[in-house]
Order: sequence, then structure tokens, then C-alpha cells
Amino acid sequence: MPWRHLEHPADVRLEIAAESPEALVGECSLAFYDVALGRPRTGFVPPRQPVVIPGSMGTASYVLAADRGATECFCSTCHGAGRRMSRGAALRASDPEALMRRMEDRGILVRTDNLRTLGEEAPEAYKNVDRVVDVVERAGLCRKVARLRPLGVIKW
Repeated sequence: MPWRHLEHPADVRLEIAAESPEALVGECSLAFYDVALGRPRTGFVPPRQPVVIPGSMGTASYVLAADRGATECFCSTCHGAGRRMSRGAALRASDPEALMRRMEDRGILVRTDNLRTLGEEAPEAYKNVDRVVDVVERAGLCRKVARLRPLGVIKW
């Protein structure tokens, strides 16, 4: 299945293009295809296809591929680092202006018209994506293909 880019004014997302839900789901049950949204459910790992696992706006993300244990677990994997604090707690614990400076000092371009949103999404609000992906790989669900470093953040 080919990958295609969908462009939106605020971001660029990767999505999988498929001719039918059956082709996309492949070896996995259609029960894991979200018909209402017209896409696989969150955490779905298409057999023989890459999947992007996001970290946070200031940490790495990963490209993973299904491994030997994926089909035994209904083609599931993590679907991101996962929050460790609520948006409100993250906002109370962060200084959005300092966060923006810190990220720009690390070479991450930041564009926002809403500092509150930036504070709610502070990297500290998320679990360590490196550890989360290591667990998934050790469990045999997926293997690491690439580790991606953030270059820019756009929050509206």
C-alpha cells in the first residue's frame, strides 16, 4: 500500500492509502477497522507496513513495523508515548514562554498563536517515548525502523 501526504494549513500528516478496508486490514479482523471514521482503530499496526508512533512536540517519534508477535495481539501496538499528566496539570506545571525558548534553543522551530495550548502539550506531560517503544519492541510486537527528531511545532 502506498503512503501519501495530506496537507492541512497547520500540519502535515501521514496516512495509509488503500483500495478497501479489507486490503488495509490484511491479516487482521475487520472488527478492528473503525467504520465510522473510515480508518483503522488507534494502535493498529498494518501487517508489513510502517506505523508512526509520536512522542511529544519536544521529543523523538518513531517509525515502527509489525513484528512476529503483532498478529497474535490483534495487530496492536502503542499509539504514542501516552500522557503522564492531564492538560490542566501540565499547564500548571509549565511556563509556556520558557518552554518555547527551551525548544527553540534545541533547534525546534515553534509557531503558535496560543501559549496555553503549548503549555498543555509540554514534553514533560508525556511518558518517555524511547522507553515505551523499547517495551513494544522487546515484546515482539514491532521493530524500530527509524527514530525521528522534531524540527518544528505548530500549535493553534
